[in-house]
Amino acid sequence: LKDEYKAKTIDRLKIAFTLADNKAAKKDSKRFYVRLILPSGDVFSDKNNGGGTTMLENGNEVKYTMSQNVAFTNSGQKLEFTMLKGFNYTEGNYIIEVVCEGNIIGSGFFNVK
Repeated sequence: LKDEYKAKTIDRLKIAFTLADNKAAKKDSKRFYVRLILPSGDVFSDKNNGGGTTMLENGNEVKYTMSQNVAFTNSGQKLEFTMLKGFNYTEGNYIIEVVCEGNIIGSGFFNVK
């Protein structure tokens, strides 16, 4: 697993993760949101690439980069989001957050040099 990339070699962003068991979560359709936070602190959110806004449980409205509906089975599902380039990556640290039902349920990062 690499966590540092050269800006000119990035042609798409693939985010893959496994959902942990959650005994309290209902087995139903859930919407998962991915937030790509740029080195500037802004969230990349382009409506043409599936971006928009959603509400967190605390009432704050936040931008997201992409989302998808998933039939949640509470069985260690693997989810994958893929985004074509979308913009020119600049040098710095990028943070990825995953949001579901108004809560940030995971995060990660990668660096661009």
